[in-house]
Amino acid sequence: MRADLDRGTIDAALQHQHHRDVYRSGLSKFFWPLIVGLGRCVLPLMTWGLRQRLTQAMDQAGLSGWSCSQFLAMQLLLAVSSSVLIYVFFRSLYVAEASWTLWLVLVIAILSGVVPRYWLRSKKLYRYAEIEKELPFFLDVVSLGLEAGMNLQTSVQLALDHLHTGPLKDEWTQTMFEIRSGVIRADAYRHMSQRIDLTCVRQMVVAFIQGESMGLSLGRSIADFSRQQGQYRLLRSEKLALQAPIKMLFPLSFCIFPCTFLVLGFPVAAQLMGLEL
Repeated sequence: MRADLDRGTIDAALQHQHHRDVYRSGLSKFFWPLIVGLGRCVLPLMTWGLRQRLTQAMDQAGLSGWSCSQFLAMQLLLAVSSSVLIYVFFRSLYVAEASWTLWLVLVIAILSGVVPRYWLRSKKLYRYAEIEKELPFFLDVVSLGLEAGMNLQTSVQLALDHLHTGPLKDEWTQTMFEIRSGVIRADAYRHMSQRIDLTCVRQMVVAFIQGESMGLSLGRSIADFSRQQGQYRLLRSEKLALQAPIKMLFPLSFCIFPCTFLVLGFPVAAQLMGLEL
């Protein structure tokens, strides 16, 4: 059974590596060699603080196969290429000599360089939402395995076998691969909590570490924690439902209400103008 679990973990890791290679091969046709070369040039210019922040942001967004210098090189390449294209476009219209053209090119270059960071943040938020969605089911299966007499590692592998492909499964697959590679189990759990900056994941990791270090029974506590996460999702859904009318005030006030008043008021205005004439 242990050999089957090891084989399943290795197969999942190889599948994740295959998806990453496919993603890279699509970029390498045109841009990847240029990104790699430019990344080597900008790496000495990056401070250690910038490297750490960018690497952490990419880990939290699940952007594997990229280094911090390559991501910064992509930002610079996107900014320069977009500014050059806009300048060539205005050059074709014979307005490139205008003073506002240079300012517009500069603004577009800055915006194009910032867009990848916003994309990275949106990808991170999407992954966190998917992880919060899949976590209760994962904890339920783990608690069932523990109550059935399995150890924690076997219960986690059982939950991974029944979990849909997603960010949570990818993170736990990487964690299990680190454990089987010789990393201390508590350190592997902490690495996962650093990649997933969520309160529920940190609480889960602390419960796993404390349970293993003190020899406590984790089945009941994980089941209670799973029910707590389900109640938290329900409360969050109710909160979003209560916020929906407030968020609809702006489009109602500036998009729907003016058109409604225009449709209702036009016949009245036409009659009044006809009477005056």
